[in-house]
Amino acid sequence: TFGTHKTDNTPHKFIVGGKDVEVYFSPSDQTTSKILEVINDVDYTLEFGLLGFTRNDLGQAVIDVHNSFGTNVRGIIESENTTGSEFAALIAASVNVKSHMGITYAFHHKYAIADADVVASDPTVLTGSHNWSNNAENNSDENTIIIHDHTIANIYLQEFTERFSELGTSNIDELIEL
Repeated sequence: TFGTHKTDNTPHKFIVGGKDVEVYFSPSDQTTSKILEVINDVDYTLEFGLLGFTRNDLGQAVIDVHNSFGTNVRGIIESENTTGSEFAALIAASVNVKSHMGITYAFHHKYAIADADVVASDPTVLTGSHNWSNNAENNSDENTIIIHDHTIANIYLQEFTERFSELGTSNIDELIEL
């Protein structure tokens, strides 16, 4: 069964190699609520790399983490000018987000990294095919995997840092220099 005809009929929590792993499928498993849980559980750092980001609730959650004392948020978004994009709202809230739009090779990623460098804080990677959009939540057949593991979070963080650095200064960096 596909799309809106699917039912939530699979297990979601596993232990793989001694690490906690969660798996969700949309549109049946309320995947956005799981993404919100990862964002809301951030204690120190949140990095995200996304093709599309149009869900207001997820955008507000990222802004709330950014506004929390002692947290650092960085992001990369490919589709900054799509209808409903959260890019402008994140920039307006001073979130350190960079556009990948117009760069050779699309940034077709969909991931978030929570607290990668703080072992005691549940380093987590959220990845899969699920864009942070209403369509992914309500219509498309998507998957989301949440991996609670310091090593994997660190590997993702290294890759994110390379991609983030390649994009030069962010809009926030430019505003600070003014």
